[in-house]
Amino acid sequence: MEYTLNELEKAELKMSELQIVILVNHLEAMITRAENGEAVMPVDANLFTEVSQRSLNLAEQVVETIGQLAKDELYLLSIHFETAAQN
Repeated sequence: MEYTLNELEKAELKMSELQIVILVNHLEAMITRAENGEAVMPVDANLFTEVSQRSLNLAEQVVETIGQLAKDELYLLSIHFETAAQN
């Protein structure tokens, strides 16, 4: 979580307090899935074509840092960063 918040700061992305709470909850769930070997339901990557490459790259970094997660996780996580970019 600290890694992700630091990366947000480096990327100069600002989140409201509520957005941070939602992000932290999502990260906790991701970490739990990684620890338990669970996966999210597959997502259609085509639904995320309007998400910026910047948000996708940041999400990919976080997913790789956590490790042992399905690639689908990065698409779901990218929405948090895309929303922050629009603040």
